[in-house]
Amino acid sequence: MNNLTRMTREEIHDYMDENDIQVFESFTDDDGDVYWGFTGKTGFSTFDVCGLTEDKAKYAAVLFYKLVKEHGVCFGDAELMSGAYAKTYAVQKMMDS
Repeated sequence: MNNLTRMTREEIHDYMDENDIQVFESFTDDDGDVYWGFTGKTGFSTFDVCGLTEDKAKYAAVLFYKLVKEHGVCFGDAELMSGAYAKTYAVQKMMDS
């Protein structure tokens, strides 16, 4: 899982470009929490976690696609795992390297 979860900012942006992935602010709830969505060749979805930054949403979107395309994880599980991982762990440190 290390190769899957350790991605630099450049690797994330390259993967997004190669796979036509975009992230966007999906909506803001009554508490002001932003929820991020993403689009790509598989359609679009919204992460069911709040508190992601744009960078973490990009990381989560790439992780989602890698889980689905490279590891055969179903869409629902990949969405939950990638969003939760990006929110729970300090992925920003990896992206800055």
